[in-house]
Amino acid sequence: GFESTTSTVTVIPKEASTENQPPELTDDKLVVRTGDVGAVAVLANDRSPAGLKMTVSDKLQHEIPEDLASVFISDNTIRVRGGSRGGSGRIVYTVQDSMGNISSAVVELTVVEPDPERNTAPRP
Repeated sequence: GFESTTSTVTVIPKEASTENQPPELTDDKLVVRTGDVGAVAVLANDRSPAGLKMTVSDKLQHEIPEDLASVFISDNTIRVRGGSRGGSGRIVYTVQDSMGNISSAVVELTVVEPDPERNTAPRP
């Protein structure tokens, strides 16, 4: 004997792979007073389309003079010590995900001089 049966096969298309897409970065802003220290956790508003681990490169690109601010990075956080004068500048940071994909974004830095008449509390 022979037997037969009827069945249905459902094909569900898989979403396009996002593994080879670079991290999606969003620019940040940081305001610090002269002589004070500020920090921005730049990865807080960045994402990997594939959910991969991301790391900030320790090589920051900027042309900020030392009398305006000292810029450094630790633990994926850009840290700034305000210098002796006010002003502004741009810090370019680069992020690499665990697949080697790379993207860059900017931190807009503003260093403000003391103004006792308009003094405001620091914002975290």
